[in-house]
Amino acid sequence: MKPILRAITLLLASLIAVGANAAQYNFSYTFASGGLVSGSLTGTQNGLFVENVSNVSVAFNGNTFVGNTDFYQPYSFTAGCCFVAGAAVISFDGNLNNFSFSDGAPNTPAVNYFNMNGTDKDFWWTGDLSPLRTASVWFGNSYVSDVTANSPSYPGANGGFDASRWSLTLASEVPEPETFALLLAGLGLLAGTTRRRQR
Repeated sequence: MKPILRAITLLLASLIAVGANAAQYNFSYTFASGGLVSGSLTGTQNGLFVENVSNVSVAFNGNTFVGNTDFYQPYSFTAGCCFVAGAAVISFDGNLNNFSFSDGAPNTPAVNYFNMNGTDKDFWWTGDLSPLRTASVWFGNSYVSDVTANSPSYPGANGGFDASRWSLTLASEVPEPETFALLLAGLGLLAGTTRRRQR
C-alpha cells in the first residue's frame, strides 16, 4: 500500500508544479467618457507582468471585435514611432502597459483595435521627455481615447488617462497539455501497480 501512496503523492506534486504556469486573465479599461473595453487573455504571470500572451478577446461596450485568423497579434509601441509586431507588455499596473490588440495590422483601414501605452515619452508636442500615457479604442466608426500629456493641445484626447481605471484579474488556471499527459501516465502506473498486486 505504501508504494501506491508514494506514487499518488509524487503524481499530485508534479501536477501542482507543472499546472501552475498558464492562466486566464480578465481585463478592462473604463474611458473618462464612460466607454468600456473588456476582454480576456491567456498568459503566465511574472511579477507585475503577464507574459506569453495568447487567446486574446476584446469587446467595446459589449460588442466583440471580430477579425481574421491572425486575430489579436500583440504589438507594442516604439517610442517616437509606431506600433510594431511582438513584445506587447501587459501589466497589473496600467502605467506599465504597452500593447495594441487589433484584428489586423495597427493603423490600417477597417481595423478594430485597443491600444494602451503608459510608458511613452512626449517629445513632439511638448519638446521634452515628459510622460505621455494613452488608451484608445477604434471600433466600427467609434473612436475614444484618454491621453495624459503636458500639452493641452494633444490631438484626440477625450479625457485624461487614469491607470486606476485599468483592471487585470486572474480568472482561472489553464491546465497545460503536459498536465494531462502526466495525469494519464500516473493513472497508468497506478493501474499497473494494482494489477501486479492482485496477481
